Amino acid sequence: MSTMRRARLSHRKCALVLATAATFVLPGCSNNSAVSGLNIPNVTPNPVPIASKIPAEQSKQAPTETPDENRLRVAIFFDQPGSSFMEDGEPSGFNVDVAAYVAWKLGYSPYEIEWVEARMDRDNMLLDDEVDLVFASYSYSDEWVDKIDYAGPYLVTGQTLGVRADDNSIEVPGDLAGKKVCGPKGSHMLERFVEMVPDAEIVEAKNRSECVRDVINGDVDAITSSDGILGGLAASDEFYDKIKVVGKPFSEELIMVGLPPNSHELCENINVALDEMYNDGSWSKFIMRVANGTDYNPDPELNPPAFMPCK
Repeated sequence: MSTMRRARLSHRKCALVLATAATFVLPGCSNNSAVSGLNIPNVTPNPVPIASKIPAEQSKQAPTETPDENRLRVAIFFDQPGSSFMEDGEPSGFNVDVAAYVAWKLGYSPYEIEWVEARMDRDNMLLDDEVDLVFASYSYSDEWVDKIDYAGPYLVTGQTLGVRADDNSIEVPGDLAGKKVCGPKGSHMLERFVEMVPDAEIVEAKNRSECVRDVINGDVDAITSSDGILGGLAASDEFYDKIKVVGKPFSEELIMVGLPPNSHELCENINVALDEMYNDGSWSKFIMRVANGTDYNPDPELNPPAFMPCK
């Protein structure tokens, strides 16, 4: 992230805290910070912002164009109904709701969010300054923790399996020995499955939706991903009644906000926003949107999760 973008994120959050008369001061903020000239929405009880909707206090004067340096570039997947989905330019899903909430708490209007389609190499998107934040079902990884920063987690999920709706032969990973299992290329969950079931035949696809289509067509036997993502796909218009999620989760995935390296202050600011999201009821409402029409329910013993320390 450029120095200008980093400074702006810090300044916007400080201004928002002071303008809303918060009872705490974040690191790097002081009561002498200038807030004049910033279009910062008033905090209302139980706010539930939706990325595609414009809060009433911001709707009277919408900018026709936002300079690139004033945009918050947020990476999401475009093909995961329930988690993050883009249709006709309108983003939706749990990750989108959480990202929009955090951006709002950081002082960004919906007009200032630039939704960027995430790739599986989300880490490199941060390192190459392609995006400012990643909200793309981004699991914590020991491999990358020394190269990028994380905030959160904001959800704990588990790896599981999706199969054809009429297939009752698969319930646990071991049932897939000698069978074809699909996952997006570069997925660490696919790598883990290889270790768990060495006899399974691994099929890499461009994305999870492509895997689901292969399951339905009989080209592969199952898809492996997180229970939340699979639940959203199973409940989508395209795949409803065609696939089902089976078995209990066999891993614990911490879903994080991905940040560029050296983002300690931004991490702390985001964790404050996430904490407010838990406490005002918004997190539960976002989850309900995902769970509606599916069998997916986050483990109440793990959710909402406690934060990891910022580096």
